[in-house]
Amino acid sequence: MKPIKERVLFIGAGAVGSYLGGWLSATGHSVTIIDPWHEQVEYVNKNGIEVSGPHDT
Repeated sequence: MKPIKERVLFIGAGAVGSYLGGWLSATGHSVTIIDPWHEQVEYVNKNGIEVSGPHDT
């Protein structure tokens, strides 16, 4: 059975939103993160985000 890929929205690109959004995106889900901090949003749009943690194993 093929895993279900979801569309996910996070409001806030802080530590938790960025980590979970990055991890879900890396596993094939469609992720959108909304944050009012324009500089951080532009940085991530330009450079991407690298996620590492206990889910990497």
